[in-house]
Amino acid sequence: MPKKTELSDADKSLRERLGTSIRAASVKAGIKPAELAATAGVSLAHQYRIEAGEQTADFLYLMKAAARLGTTVDGLLAGCTSAHPPKNMLVVSAPGGYAAGRDITVNHAVQPPAPAKSNKKRAA
Repeated sequence: MPKKTELSDADKSLRERLGTSIRAASVKAGIKPAELAATAGVSLAHQYRIEAGEQTADFLYLMKAAARLGTTVDGLLAGCTSAHPPKNMLVVSAPGGYAAGRDITVNHAVQPPAPAKSNKKRAA
């Protein structure tokens, strides 16, 4: 069996913020954890662990939960990120068609391009 890798503090924080975001959306929509768990296909204990930030939610769970909560995966993830994403973050939006016509935003860390070198000579 593969050895579990320990999450970094940043990953743990992200997982906790996602759980908080899911819980807030559930409360706002008036949906109880047991109902969301049943819709998303997880046990109630698993649902509570996701909301507490103790368990990582997979993409399929996020798709089902977002649909039941009347939001998008992007809406759930929005609660996890700061108002200003890091400079090395590329945001790609794929609107339409997929996921019953909902917009999906995928964040993927990339290295920013190197600044262009100028051929201009400095004035003395």
